[in-house]
Amino acid sequence: MKRRHFLSLGTAALAAPALPSVTASAATGTLSRMVASSKIDDWWWGDALHMAMPPFARIGRLRNDPAYWTKLYQLYNHTKRTRGLYVASSGLWYRDERFLPGKIVSPNGKPVLWSRGNGWVAAGHVKTLKALPATQQNVAEYRSTLAQLVGALRPIQRSDGFWNVNLADPQHLPGPETSGTAFFTYATAYAIKTGLVTASGYRAVAARAWNGMAATAVHPNGFLGYVQKVGDRPESSQPVNYNSTADFGVGAFLLAGSELAGLAY
Repeated sequence: MKRRHFLSLGTAALAAPALPSVTASAATGTLSRMVASSKIDDWWWGDALHMAMPPFARIGRLRNDPAYWTKLYQLYNHTKRTRGLYVASSGLWYRDERFLPGKIVSPNGKPVLWSRGNGWVAAGHVKTLKALPATQQNVAEYRSTLAQLVGALRPIQRSDGFWNVNLADPQHLPGPETSGTAFFTYATAYAIKTGLVTASGYRAVAARAWNGMAATAVHPNGFLGYVQKVGDRPESSQPVNYNSTADFGVGAFLLAGSELAGLAY
């Protein structure tokens, strides 16, 4: 049976089950071993920033141990600068080293800056900033990097509120795509709420994205479409259409909605 993903916004949320102690112990044990190791090149692709930055930030705070935050920054800086995935001139990110200048390009010869890859990076920064103390020494860089990324997104947003799968080439498989757009909405709303960008300059960006997704991607029964499924580039899991979905797209959409709701208070 085909698995389907629905949004049930009128139903009370169920309480999340407690993490089994054996699972929590394994997770913290893994991070502790990474902190003790001198290896800093584990995060070779942008998606890893979303998967790994927040746990380091959270465990460090739970244990009141800045060593986790130091290791977090070492790993982050290697991905950002040593591997060169961060594009300093624009604030956008390559998904991994295969897409660096001189390597894989779009059919039009333009760079490939994958939308959801940048979405993972943006959401990773948001979740990390939510977990870290404001006084932690690397917070200023995380904030400025997120602000630059959000700023880069504004001029390339589509008129329908979405972003294309390739942020550097609007002619490369153009069309609405929900997962990247949802993550960007989440990041933009957070940036507005925390003063990283101005409400006057970015509230319309977030509203246009949310309204576009609600009008175009959400089915009458709550099914969420136009989600690019598992992949690593614009060509992955094509075609992206009204009936394409994935659980991470639904999660990104809910993150966006919850962060936008916070702007009303």
